[in-house]
Amino acid sequence: MKKVFMLLDKHLEEILLVFGTMVMILLIFYQVVMRRCFNSSIAWSEELARYIFIWQFRTPSPKAATSVLKFCLTSSNPRAVSSLI
Repeated sequence: MKKVFMLLDKHLEEILLVFGTMVMILLIFYQVVMRRCFNSSIAWSEELARYIFIWQFRTPSPKAATSVLKFCLTSSNPRAVSSLI
């Protein structure tokens, strides 16, 4: 049981991101097929895909902020970068 908790502690975010991506792709594919082939669609699939997309950016943010990963801002124009900082 301890190994399961350690595995989830290390890889829960990755599992959620992969599962969310698969659900989002299937929802969008279903929406396109329903629109093109049957000339009707369901409204909630588009909303759910949008919420999954938003949560996919929110989920790894705390880990990236506390880990060794640092956000890097690069540009060919140094003045543009310095004005943002």
